[in-house]
Amino acid sequence: MGSRKLSQFSPSRTILISVFITIIIGAILLYLPWAQTNPDTNPISFLDCFFTATSVTCVTGLFPIKIQTCFTTFGHVVLMCLMQVGALGLITMTLFFMALFTRMGLTTQLMAGQVLEVERLKNMRKLILSIVIIALCTEFIGAIFMFIGVMQNYNYPLSTAIFRSVFQAIASFCNAPGVTLLDNGIIPPNSAVLLITSTCLVFFGGMGFIVWREILAYIGSLWEKRRHMFTLHSKIVMFASTAIVLAAGSLFFILERGNTMINLGLPYQIINSIFHAVVSRSSGVLSTELNYFVPATIFVIMIISFIGSAPGSPGSGIKVTNLSIFFAAVKSTIYGRTHVSIFGRRIAMDQIYKSIAIIFLSAIWILLVTFLLMITESSHSWNFIDILFENVSAFANLGLTTGVTPFLSILGKIIVITGMIVGRIGGLTFLLALKRIHKEKREVTYPEERIMLS
Repeated sequence: MGSRKLSQFSPSRTILISVFITIIIGAILLYLPWAQTNPDTNPISFLDCFFTATSVTCVTGLFPIKIQTCFTTFGHVVLMCLMQVGALGLITMTLFFMALFTRMGLTTQLMAGQVLEVERLKNMRKLILSIVIIALCTEFIGAIFMFIGVMQNYNYPLSTAIFRSVFQAIASFCNAPGVTLLDNGIIPPNSAVLLITSTCLVFFGGMGFIVWREILAYIGSLWEKRRHMFTLHSKIVMFASTAIVLAAGSLFFILERGNTMINLGLPYQIINSIFHAVVSRSSGVLSTELNYFVPATIFVIMIISFIGSAPGSPGSGIKVTNLSIFFAAVKSTIYGRTHVSIFGRRIAMDQIYKSIAIIFLSAIWILLVTFLLMITESSHSWNFIDILFENVSAFANLGLTTGVTPFLSILGKIIVITGMIVGRIGGLTFLLALKRIHKEKREVTYPEERIMLS
């Protein structure tokens, strides 16, 4: 493909096609006899393999089967690879290998800039390499602490403990610890090592690679005694992420202190509250069964998972930056300002429109899919909250379930699969990928006229 054709090819379409191809390859590998524990007596259908591959590639954690017992070690390795590729981003991985073996031309740099949402094209090779290095180093350190926690809480053989520790560390950093091989699929509420390690890995992963690269640069500037200025993106992500975790953690502590955490001491109540606040954003694992939570806690989980993590991270949701821009726009409207600003910087109008579009399309998608699932799954006695939570969990790539997923109809599985893909790449990106590419036309400005709003 020539550089001119490549430059005209939609990055959104590239992402969608790449995700779909990866899911197909993963489903085929999982469908192989040596990937399944009982291929002769109890074979897994291709639809369930496709559902599982989608869930893992989209770092979700919703499964129609038990991955701990239905797949062999080969199958688990396939799941781990799909999860890693899906989290780091298929385009990022592609650009990573291109950065290693080829010279990155202007066309490739432009594509990387659109995918990673950065304006500067300088040192793109260094940026992509740093993303992969940060991910692998963090996962390696996390695997060491995971191994300590696994050995303390489970009676696994040494080889099994090592593999499952590495698997869990990758899953946690990829914001998908719900894709777990641990017994019962939950983190023990009295295991400080596993809780703290999972919390740190999920939080670090959810901040995004660009932010952590800036944080490392800031630490280096302190060592060299020079000044370093954070970008507006990093400031918003750090402030919003911390605020959401503190607010959600406080709510978890208030709502569950006398319920699921009643038998825990105060230190473990605090640790579990922070753990739930972090992992409920886009992770799919808890320290207790979801059905034991009070309804208000489940509602909090739906809200923070819908918000999600930061752009450029393995997490999903509408992203904290879009929510911040939306709130800033509301604040500007209330104060009668003609521009939107955050931390002393004016936000571009096209980004304001995009943020509003992302939030609106995400909300419409959840309402539409919930309506469809209520029709397709009417044969079961699921209530509205069960269906809504399952839909939000799929779209936000959360991975928590109220028990609906294993009993979905064929049409229901297809709907949820689509929801996981849309949630992973983003509703706006999905629509842009499906849109036909037309030649650029000159924008027409029409006369302004005001209408009644209230």
